[in-house]
Amino acid sequence: MLRPHILAAVASSALVATACGGNHDAAHDSGVESCPIGDLASAVELEIVNLDANGQVIQTQDMAQVPLVVPPQGGWAVALGARARNIDCRLTLKTALTDLCTSRILATDSRDTHLDLGADGWGLTTLNSFSALQVCSVPAAVRDTNDVPYSITVSIADSGGYKASKSITVVPTCPTDGANATCCAVQCNDAYSLGDPCDMAPPTVHQTCPPAAAP
Repeated sequence: MLRPHILAAVASSALVATACGGNHDAAHDSGVESCPIGDLASAVELEIVNLDANGQVIQTQDMAQVPLVVPPQGGWAVALGARARNIDCRLTLKTALTDLCTSRILATDSRDTHLDLGADGWGLTTLNSFSALQVCSVPAAVRDTNDVPYSITVSIADSGGYKASKSITVVPTCPTDGANATCCAVQCNDAYSLGDPCDMAPPTVHQTCPPAAAP
């Protein structure tokens, strides 16, 4: 579980990155001073990052266990951000959760974010603007949403039209101890309904994909 101040502030699929050119003078046209990170004449570069169980920012790896935390809106979410360069520091950050079995988008999140420039020349999402992408419970889910692989997508775009997007497969993971561990497992069960108590027996088997329908 992330520390309270972090909460308040806030596989294997191919990695895909896209970038588009745009007019970075748009920030000046709107009266907002631009804050470019890197070389705006180069393609946008993007890496996905997440908060670990200790509230530390780490680069998200393919098939990594990404901890589920309690976001301000309730339920369980993964805290996602961006590490990027060759783009303005003021961005829109969008994230999405996709079921690999059905290719269906189950949840999305969109928010304004800011990149802090690091000594390495890359910008990193500020802690108070990380995405809280809902994972449990999501009504559209047809299988458990914890301890099995799902695809996450992180997209960024600045006011000048520069943007990038990347997808990776991760395993959303409940806490392993404490009362929240049981509650997380129950609320991430596909049989869970909003308002059900957390003292239900948590599932012991997780479906990787729903069984195929009989012909």
